[in-house]
Amino acid sequence: MEGPTRAHFPIRTPLSPRGGQPEIRFQAIRGSLVDLRGRLRRRVEEVECELAGLSERDSCLPRAAAIIDELIRGARREIAVIESSLRRMANHEFDCCMACGGTIPLEQLTLFPYAVNCEKCSAGFPLGYADKLHVQHLQIRHSLKTLSELIESVVVGCALGEALGPDWAVALIVLEDLKRDLPEHFALEERDGHMVSAIAVAPRFHRNAAQLIAQHADFCDRLTLLLSHAREAGTSFQSWARVQQDFFRLSADLLEHERAENDLISRAYNEDIGTPG
Repeated sequence: MEGPTRAHFPIRTPLSPRGGQPEIRFQAIRGSLVDLRGRLRRRVEEVECELAGLSERDSCLPRAAAIIDELIRGARREIAVIESSLRRMANHEFDCCMACGGTIPLEQLTLFPYAVNCEKCSAGFPLGYADKLHVQHLQIRHSLKTLSELIESVVVGCALGEALGPDWAVALIVLEDLKRDLPEHFALEERDGHMVSAIAVAPRFHRNAAQLIAQHADFCDRLTLLLSHAREAGTSFQSWARVQQDFFRLSADLLEHERAENDLISRAYNEDIGTPG
């Protein structure tokens, strides 16, 4: 049975609290999706070229190829979801809940354009801010774990006097993707999300939240510098040893930062809202 549809993009969608006509916000969402699809397609082409350039004689190729293949498949899955959202827009169904036929709030779609259900219908399978943020946390942790293994392999190879192999190429790819994704993750945390809600619930944590948010730019700068050093390290064992030390510090600091943010949010809600006695 097909889901409900509407003939026109709903003019009755309420105006955003921030102001602006719904049609303008709708076009802005569409533009951002088209732009993201283009960037992902270009990234897939770049990564496929990297994979084609790897030496089949290198013993590390299977692991490197598996990592690259995972990156490509993930990008293609996201492209497919984006194209599905664009088709819903073209059919004037973008803000129509596929479960009940009601309207998906424009604020929800602005935050999560892939949503196909309103907040009420998605209660059992949330597709909003918290879910997206959780997925990003898992992706960042996976990238850090992968980078730790790849950089270790490069350091060992340099120590043995080996030429740079697939692990070096893949490490640069994963670093570049993390450099792209981390600012987007921080932007999601800073805008209309749990950090903002936690401060609203418990204003006394404002200073703590401000300190954590101020660290975001520093993490992005450190990651940019780390990527630059990795590109310039060549086959020097000393250079890669420094890259590894800097990465370990960045990784540890980033994980501690995420833990501190989660702790602040938990304290804000638990201490100010409390639990039924």
